[in-house]
Amino acid sequence: MTTRRGTPRAQGADVFDELNPGRPLWLAAERARAEQFGGMDLTRFVAKLGIGRTTYARLRTQRERPIMRTVQKIASGIGMPIEEAMRLAGYGQPPAPAQHATARPGVISIAARVGTVHVEARDFDPTVAGRQIDALRAAGRDTGRTLGDMLTATGLAEPEELRLTDEGAGKPDE
Repeated sequence: MTTRRGTPRAQGADVFDELNPGRPLWLAAERARAEQFGGMDLTRFVAKLGIGRTTYARLRTQRERPIMRTVQKIASGIGMPIEEAMRLAGYGQPPAPAQHATARPGVISIAARVGTVHVEARDFDPTVAGRQIDALRAAGRDTGRTLGDMLTATGLAEPEELRLTDEGAGKPDE
């Protein structure tokens, strides 16, 4: 059911939908788009969230829960606590950060035209990540797929996220 302006009503938005587990989160995001963002057009709204229009549209109808990255981006974009967004998307409590014996806090530095961007990456271990990426590459080679295909197939990335920046490969500083 919708309001006169065509935005979803709040009722039922917080109820988990077994057939479409992303729908309650989509309803909450649509409510925020109408109320917090003055009915911002969809293209601008999804760009603000940092997800693609297709990813956003699938929240209404897909039979699987949205991937965590999508849930986190929507929560951050609309100012919703991650716990609430996870509940709306059919998840329990937020996952604890990965604990690896070799994990250590680190900084990834990426050189860009406007300078160097430093991103803190908690629990990032380049050795572990490298092995996992190599495994995905090998699986992709065996099946005639790209690393991007494998990242999408495993739910680690959305197709809209897999593009090069203007700087090309954007290799981290050594």
